[in-house]
Amino acid sequence: MIRSIRTKNYTVWAVLNRIPLKCIAASAIAAMALLWLPAAAFAEDITASIQARYRAMTSMEASFSQNLSHKESGSTESRSGTFHFLAPDRIRWDTKTPAPELLVINPDAVWNYFVEEEVVYKYPASLVHETKTALRFITGQANLKEEFYVEEAAPQDGLAVLHLFAKEPTTDLTEATLWIGADYSVQRILTVDFYGNENEIRFSGMRFNTAPAASLFEFTPPAGVDVEDRTQDVQEKKIGE
Repeated sequence: MIRSIRTKNYTVWAVLNRIPLKCIAASAIAAMALLWLPAAAFAEDITASIQARYRAMTSMEASFSQNLSHKESGSTESRSGTFHFLAPDRIRWDTKTPAPELLVINPDAVWNYFVEEEVVYKYPASLVHETKTALRFITGQANLKEEFYVEEAAPQDGLAVLHLFAKEPTTDLTEATLWIGADYSVQRILTVDFYGNENEIRFSGMRFNTAPAASLFEFTPPAGVDVEDRTQDVQEKKIGE
């Protein structure tokens, strides 16, 4: 759906569509904590714990680094910035490099502001729920048990690793990999779409339940910028439809 919206700028495509969420070195204690998890029921237990962790939180903030890989062209792009979430449905994704770009999601709309180009794109708020995105994992909106087949992989750098395969693949998402800390936080996420494009997001400085100001999730287009209304875009389709 968003794939046709913009070709040279990728924030909405990357975050909301098919990619679409920093490998943080864990301490020896974290590594030991992972070893205490029962191996036989590891995937099921950790999936339930992740879900409980994120559904119980009221807010989250972190710094992120993001790598986008386009399979057909072989091109890659690296981004970094900050992320804020206020339950249940407010998000601020603020890209600092390589170019300033702001994504604000609230119950009214999705706003994507390209600062240097002085243009704002407006999408329907329902876009977040209609697409399978990396943000759905880190905000607790994805139902891991119901939506994915989950397999355990070998731990990496003290982090538990889960491979997720969509039970109903879409063009936006076919599989994902999660790197999980000892506190069941998603430290790193890799999503893959139907075309083989990858979106990897790593988080650092994660903080939960910090009560961010509501104003962070509000947006008014600055005077003089162009505003393009894309609120009538079509919903995503499952593969085969």
